[in-house]
Amino acid sequence: MNPRLTAPLSLAAAALAVLVMAMWGMNALTAPFEGDDSSGTDTSSCGSTHRTIKRSDVTVSVYNAGKRQGRAGVTLDRLESAGFNPGAVGNAPKGTKLHGAVVHTTKKDHPDATLVAEALGPHVSVVVTSVDLGPGVDVLIGDRFNKLDPKAPRSIRVTHTVGGC
Repeated sequence: MNPRLTAPLSLAAAALAVLVMAMWGMNALTAPFEGDDSSGTDTSSCGSTHRTIKRSDVTVSVYNAGKRQGRAGVTLDRLESAGFNPGAVGNAPKGTKLHGAVVHTTKKDHPDATLVAEALGPHVSVVVTSVDLGPGVDVLIGDRFNKLDPKAPRSIRVTHTVGGC
């Protein structure tokens, strides 16, 4: 090997080794401790668990119960712009009469449905039904539904009781 290249190559190899060790050290320094869950969920062996549900965690499908065409697609676009994941669009089941908006879910006290209802406005109710129209939370809108609530929360914190105490 050329003696003129030995020193620069050795220096470059040493710098690379220091860089790799620094990255490994930062990864180890910022990693959660064993038993620590930093994913937004606080758990304990007894009591309750807490998790935060964000709009980006929720999929929404929108169905038009009004006479004006294209409203389900426009509403889904608005929900997607507000941070929700898009599901399906279509017409509400025949015979559905609705002026504003209502959220349908198949689960009682479903936090995803609550977050969607709050985004739609203060007077939007959540209805538990056995009929699941599409992926995620179902929203049915009538001709009088116009816009999302800009003051609605972007996430909600959910508390669940853990048994076994």
